[in-house]
Amino acid sequence: MSRIRGVCIAFILLLLIGATLQADEARLLRYPNASSTHVAFVYANDVWVAPRAGGEARRLTTYAGAETGPM
Repeated sequence: MSRIRGVCIAFILLLLIGATLQADEARLLRYPNASSTHVAFVYANDVWVAPRAGGEARRLTTYAGAETGPM
């Protein structure tokens, strides 16, 4: 019985670690807005834009204030 309990605890810990790693990847992405070719979003209080088909994102703003609602 203790072996089954140990396996269950290990499995639960692996699930929690995986969920934590996934949450760290995109936790600051906010206010997404999509056009036919691009996706705009706020990351770390700056507006970024990326191709909708995938690729590298470009930062559009570097102001000291917080930006919201990119269009």
